[in-house]
Amino acid sequence: MVIPMGGLSGPMNIRGPVPDECHQAVKRLKFTVLVMVGCVVGRIITATYMGFVGRDFFNLLNLIFVIVMGTFVLKDDEHFKSGYNFLATSICQQCHESGMGGLGCLMPFAMCCGLNFVLDLLFRLAQAFDPQMQPYGFFLAGSIFSQGIGAYVGYQMYKIVRDNGLGTGPDVEMGAGGLGGLQGGFLGGGARQYQPAQQGMDESAQQAQAPQSGFQPFGGSGQRLGG
Repeated sequence: MVIPMGGLSGPMNIRGPVPDECHQAVKRLKFTVLVMVGCVVGRIITATYMGFVGRDFFNLLNLIFVIVMGTFVLKDDEHFKSGYNFLATSICQQCHESGMGGLGCLMPFAMCCGLNFVLDLLFRLAQAFDPQMQPYGFFLAGSIFSQGIGAYVGYQMYKIVRDNGLGTGPDVEMGAGGLGGLQGGFLGGGARQYQPAQQGMDESAQQAQAPQSGFQPFGGSGQRLGG
């Protein structure tokens, strides 16, 4: 689950840990992600009991992906640190190695929450309030509105960071381009190794100074005219 972020500008270009100025927004974001987790568990249990968990599989996977991004945003929080460490050493190891986390996942999280909220509001809200779909509908409604709140809170956090100049530029760990994360894990290119600029210059100089075999002008002994 890698989102290529390097090389982008604008709201996607904010990096670094979540600053202390976002403390109140972080508390709301934590509560929102925890509600999403509860709704996912409730939907799995009730959909399995009602016999249509297969039809809800991809919708659940979508919500789980949003929860993972929220966990990466909150990776330094004491309540989410263990979850982040588990993801970073298992299914999301490539994201961790690419430097994802903190503010780097904030806007992707908010955008995915907003997109899911709009689509579910248009196509699944009636199902959430259908008496025949209870208690599944209760958890569906909770996941819909929690994603709407997640989009709002995420954007508010972004505004705080942007207006106060708290974010940093792209991390060196992200690679040189927008596909740095994908090249390492999904495209089979392997992780790129960072090479300091001075080291590269020294190596070039050594190669230029290496002895060369072959003809060298004025390099041999000859006979002097008139000798």
